[in-house]
Amino acid sequence: MNKKSTRKTKFILLIIFIFLIAIVLSVFLIKSNTGDAKAIMNLDKELEQITSVNNSLSSQKLTEFNIPTKEPLETTSISQTFKENTTFDLKLDKQIIALSVTGNATLLSEAGLVRIILVDSEKHEYLVYEIDSLLANNSKNIDFENMCEETCVFDKAITPVSIKVQIEDAVLNLSEIQNLSADKSFTEVKTDLKNHKQEILKSQNQAKIEKYNSAQKSWTAGETSVSNLSYEEQKRLFTREDGTTQEYLPNLQGFLNYKGGIFTFPETKEQQAKAQDNITPYTPPELEQNNIILPNSWDWRNVHGQNWMTPAKNQGSVGTCWAFATIGALEAVINLYYNKQLNLDLSEQMLADCMIPNLPYPGEELNYNCQNNYYYLGHNYYPYGCKLINAGIADEICDSYAYRFTGNNANCSYEYICTNWNQRTWKINNFKGHILPSYLISDYSYYTNRLTDEEYKKELIKRGPFYFGIDSMGHAVILTGYSVQKENWVVVETTQNPQEICINNVFEHISCNNEYDTLALSFNGSVGTSFIGNLVFSNASGIKNHECRRKNNDPNNPLEWRFINLEYCPENQISINGSCLDYPLIIGFLTCDQSSKNILMYNPADYIVWHIKNSWGEDWGENGYANLILPNQEFGFRGTSYLNPITPPTDTAYWPAGFNNTINCVDEDGDKYCNWGISEEKPSTCPSFCKPRKDCDDSNPNLLDFISETNLNCRYKYTIER
Repeated sequence: MNKKSTRKTKFILLIIFIFLIAIVLSVFLIKSNTGDAKAIMNLDKELEQITSVNNSLSSQKLTEFNIPTKEPLETTSISQTFKENTTFDLKLDKQIIALSVTGNATLLSEAGLVRIILVDSEKHEYLVYEIDSLLANNSKNIDFENMCEETCVFDKAITPVSIKVQIEDAVLNLSEIQNLSADKSFTEVKTDLKNHKQEILKSQNQAKIEKYNSAQKSWTAGETSVSNLSYEEQKRLFTREDGTTQEYLPNLQGFLNYKGGIFTFPETKEQQAKAQDNITPYTPPELEQNNIILPNSWDWRNVHGQNWMTPAKNQGSVGTCWAFATIGALEAVINLYYNKQLNLDLSEQMLADCMIPNLPYPGEELNYNCQNNYYYLGHNYYPYGCKLINAGIADEICDSYAYRFTGNNANCSYEYICTNWNQRTWKINNFKGHILPSYLISDYSYYTNRLTDEEYKKELIKRGPFYFGIDSMGHAVILTGYSVQKENWVVVETTQNPQEICINNVFEHISCNNEYDTLALSFNGSVGTSFIGNLVFSNASGIKNHECRRKNNDPNNPLEWRFINLEYCPENQISINGSCLDYPLIIGFLTCDQSSKNILMYNPADYIVWHIKNSWGEDWGENGYANLILPNQEFGFRGTSYLNPITPPTDTAYWPAGFNNTINCVDEDGDKYCNWGISEEKPSTCPSFCKPRKDCDDSNPNLLDFISETNLNCRYKYTIER
C-alpha cells in the first residue's frame, strides 16, 4: 500500500470516528434535554397543585382585612344579587374560627351603603364587610375578595347561623363566602390570639380613618370614644326609647370617627324624592313673622362672651342618648334662665330608670294630664317634657349614671334612686315640641309639621339650646347653634384617573417628556369638597406652577410633573388658562379646582352648618361637639324647647353655692343695656339704669339691643338711638 492510499484510509477512519462521537453526544444531549423538560413539566404540575390547593388564597394579600392564615379556606357559593335588606340562612353545620366574603358592590348615590353581618347560634352579630362612598374613595363600583372585619379572627369557635345584608342606595352581588373551620389554624398569628384579634381591629379602624381623610377634606376622622366599639356595641348606642335595638346600625358614613370640621350627611335617593315633593315646612300661627331677619351665626358656647353649655358627657355603649339630650339641654337652659353659670349636673340615669310617663319616680303615683297644643303635637310623643313639668329631675348624686337602661320602669325604685328625690328636683314650666320621628308616622304627613330652618334658628336664640334628633340615625343630640356659610362654587365633574388632570375645564393626560418643561394650572375654589351639593369651602383663585423633573433629582427616577409654587390672583381677578384675568363671574362659569381633579361651576349659594352637642364624651368630635350639614328631612324629630320659669328644689340644701333663686341682671360692657338671660320680660332685679330692651351682646359696648322682634341682629352703637 502506497503512502497516498494510507493517508486516504486514515482520513476516512477519522471521519467515521467523528461521526460516531457526534452520534453519542446527540443521544446524550437528547436524553439530558428530555430529563430537563420532564423536570420543568413536573414543576409546573407541582405549582398547579399548590395553586389548586390554595385557590382561595390566590388573591389574599393577608392585610388587616383578610383571614391571617395560609390554610385552605372552604368556599360556599352564593351568587345572589341584593337590592334591599335581606337575611338568609348560612347552612355550614359546623363551627368556624373565621369568615370572609367575595363579591361586588355598586353605590347608587353618595349615601350608598353595603354591610354584611354574620349572626351566630347565640344571636351575636359580627360585622363581616362594610363599604360606603368615603371608604370607596368616592368610587361607585367596588370589587372585594376574601374580605373580613370582625370575622377575620374569632378567639373561640362559633356556630354560624345566618347572614344579614344591609343595603341603602346600593346593589350587592355576593359571589362567595369563605370560612376557616375550627379544626384549622391561623398560620400567620404569632402571638396570643385574643391580643392579635385586637391588633387587627385596631389596624382596621386606622385603615378606615385614612380612607375617610383621603376621600374628603371638609372634616377630620380619627380615633374616638366610640370608633373602637364592636358592631353590637355601636348598635346599642342607637337603642330606641322602648329599650329595643334597631335591626341595623344606622348609615353613619364615618360619623363615629368624627374629630372636627364640617360633617355632611348625604341625602339618600328617598330623601331627594321627598324633597322634590315640595312639602312646605310648617310655621305655627303664633310664630308667623314676615321677613324675619336672623344673624348669620349664633352659638350658645359664645354668647355675651360666655359658654352657657355644661360639659359633654358620655353615655357609654348604652342607648340613652335621649336622656342625655333632654338633661343636657335643661342644664343649659337653667344657666340661661338665671343668667348665671350654675352648671348643674343633673341625673340622666333617673330619667332612664323611670321613663314611663305615668309612673315617674318611686313613692308617688302621678297621672299626668299634660295638655299642650303647641305645633299640633300632644305630650304623648314628648313624655320627658311632661315629666320635667310635673316631677322634675334630681341631681346626679341622687341616681348616678350606671350605664343601666331597660326601656321600662323596672329600675324605678329606691334601690337606685335617693329617697328624698322629690325635695331635690328642678322643674320646667312648660315646653314646646317640634316634630315627630318618622318611625311613629309612616306617611309623609309628619313632614308638614316640620319647622323651617329660620324658625329653628329663632327658637334657638329665643329659648336656648334644645333637644332634637337626627332622623335616619335615631339619635338625639342638643342643638347649640348654627352658622350660615357663603359658597360660590360647586363640583360638577370629578376624575378618578390618577393620570388625568383638569386643564381648561377638560380632563387630560399631559406627558412630561422634556426636563424643565413648565405647566401652569389654573384653579378657583379649594381642594376640599363636601357631599351635599358638593360644596367647596373656599373661593381663592390662582395658578399652580409645575416643572418636568425627576424626583429628588435622581437620574434613575422617571420624569414627572413636580409642583413648584402657588400664585394667588388679586381679589378682583380669577384664574383662566394659567393666567389671572379680570372676568365678570356669571352663574355657570366653569373652572378647575386647586386639586386639578374637579371641574367647578360658579353658582353662589348659602348653606347652614348646625352646631350640636353629642353624648359620646369629649374624646369624640370637637370636645364633644360637631358641626353638621343636614338635609331638612333629617332635622329635628321630637325636638323640644323648654319654657321658663324654672322651679328649683324645695330643699335649699340642694341649691348651688350662692344661688338665691333670682335672675341675674347685669351690664358687663357698660352700655346701659342689660343682659337678663332668656326671659322675655325685664326682671325686677335689674339696676335702675338698665334700658327697657335686653342687650344683644353684653361683652361688646358697641353692640346694643336686638334691632326688633323680627330682626334678631345686634344694633350697632352708632345707629339712631331708640
